[in-house]
Amino acid sequence: MKNLVKITLTLFGFMCLSQAVSAQAVNQGAWMVGGSASFTSTSIKDVDGSTTTFILNPNLGYFIADDLAIGLGVAVTSFNDNTDFGVGPFVRFYFADAIFAQAGIDLGLGDNEFTDFQVGLGYSWFLDNSVAIEPMIFYRSNSVPDPGFDSSVIGLSIGVQAFLDRVGVE
Repeated sequence: MKNLVKITLTLFGFMCLSQAVSAQAVNQGAWMVGGSASFTSTSIKDVDGSTTTFILNPNLGYFIADDLAIGLGVAVTSFNDNTDFGVGPFVRFYFADAIFAQAGIDLGLGDNEFTDFQVGLGYSWFLDNSVAIEPMIFYRSNSVPDPGFDSSVIGLSIGVQAFLDRVGVE
């Protein structure tokens, strides 16, 4: 948990320091529609074998201010032979042009309850004014109350976003 707080404070510090020199990436009033996918393979101490996790995260966001979006994401997680679904809010902030920080929480739905907290740092590679490919390095902390399983992972996700009503940016 200490590392999570350090990462969050570091990202927040970069956002505050770079705001004065940042160029606008996305204007207020724009919508963001898309998603990302990530894959991890993890060995767990004192457990034979490894776990493989594949996550799809479709999302919808709205820019409440220049470079600041809030939204809702869906998590479809395939963990070994189980598939879980979750939903939760996220916040994204662009700084230093197309570099962004994003944080979100997903709450598991149905029989398999879980809580995922994720923070990440990514880049929007704009192919044109409205479509971007987005690699992101993330830290994810996962908690499953029954059977009492907690884990964390650092990984890479790749996403595609469509930006609706984005004003042309040079």
